[in-house]
Amino acid sequence: MNAMDDKKLTVAEVVARYNGAIKPATLANWRTANKGPAYIKIGGRVMYRLSDLVAWENSQVRETGR
Repeated sequence: MNAMDDKKLTVAEVVARYNGAIKPATLANWRTANKGPAYIKIGGRVMYRLSDLVAWENSQVRETGR
C-alpha cells in the first residue's frame, strides 16, 4: 500500500471527488444501509480511505453487451 492509498477524505472531499453527483445525505443513507464505499470513524468523524473509494469505484463497473 502506498501513501496515496492511506489518504483519508472527509465527506465533503468525497462529494467533491464525484463533482457533487453523490450528496452527503446519500453517503449517510448508504452508511446506515451498509451500502456504498467502506468508511471509518475517527473521533466520531466519518472518513473514507482513498483505497476504499477506488475499490468501490471498481466494483461499480458494468460491462455492456457486445
